[in-house]
Amino acid sequence: MATPPAKASPLLGDRPTVLLAPSPPKARPLPGGGSTGVFMPPENTSNLVITRYEGAFVENTRIDFQKLYWRYYFSKATPNQLGVDIREISDSAGQVGRIVAFARGINVQTVDSYLSFVITFETERFRGSTLQVMGASIKGEGEWAIVGGTGHFAMARGVIRRTVYEAKGEYEVQELSIDAICCMKLSSPEKTGSFGGSGGSVRDITEKPQRLHSVSIRGEAVIDSFGFSYFDQTLKKQTVGPWGGGPSRAITTKIEMGPSEVVTAVSGTVGKIHGHTVITSLKIVTNRKTYGPFGNPRFDGEGNNKPFSSAVPKGKSIVGFFGCSGTFIDSIGFYVA
Repeated sequence: MATPPAKASPLLGDRPTVLLAPSPPKARPLPGGGSTGVFMPPENTSNLVITRYEGAFVENTRIDFQKLYWRYYFSKATPNQLGVDIREISDSAGQVGRIVAFARGINVQTVDSYLSFVITFETERFRGSTLQVMGASIKGEGEWAIVGGTGHFAMARGVIRRTVYEAKGEYEVQELSIDAICCMKLSSPEKTGSFGGSGGSVRDITEKPQRLHSVSIRGEAVIDSFGFSYFDQTLKKQTVGPWGGGPSRAITTKIEMGPSEVVTAVSGTVGKIHGHTVITSLKIVTNRKTYGPFGNPRFDGEGNNKPFSSAVPKGKSIVGFFGCSGTFIDSIGFYVA
């Protein structure tokens, strides 16, 4: 039976390369011998194909959800009783709260209990994504294991920690904290901006960016040169520039991002030099600190420099740049993901 072509997973990308495929089945003697002919193994139904995905649009992502609540009512269950539970998980410990997810599964009453349930999220961003949870005991404080997930939480592994927020005779309000690692699909970077003039040559990148690694800026009166490095969607480091390179006594400043540092905003000013509109200053803002300003925000005279700012939505960051440059940096725009 011919081996069918490998199919790309919608999560892992669209360029599979088959590294190992099964050989066609061969006839072999019947087990234990005998003269009734040969034994033909059944058709290959699993196909045993190992596939490598190049350019996978996924990354390891940490899930850190805090202050979720559910209400657990004690039952008078007897040992060996099987129960089916459907519980609401909300963002408030009170009776009125926004439902974040539903937990559905089984609770087997043994000496203590055994749980296996699925949390299905209802929030707009994660709607339909699930976490598969298993554990022992449901009453009081403790932990459950996250053994899988789907959607945004594909292949999740981690723990759910629970503490008692409120205890009554017939029920407990338990606070849940979810801590896990999963393979979350990367969003495709989008262009935003650009700010500055229309002169110079067009500058852009060839590979889609995933994470910004460093930025190099030189500027005294205006921004003379600009370069950066980033990791593309295959986690290969790409170095771009420097763009521009006009005469300047300024020293090039290189900003290297820390392991969890991302650029959340870039601002600056636009003015004119020798009749050409250029970037006169830049400021880089990360989730850790602010770098700059570089250049001179008042180069073109008080009131003549026009300010600009590009902030990104929560949960996203600036991962690359594009623009125009000649002797100086004429314009700049941003890739956001």
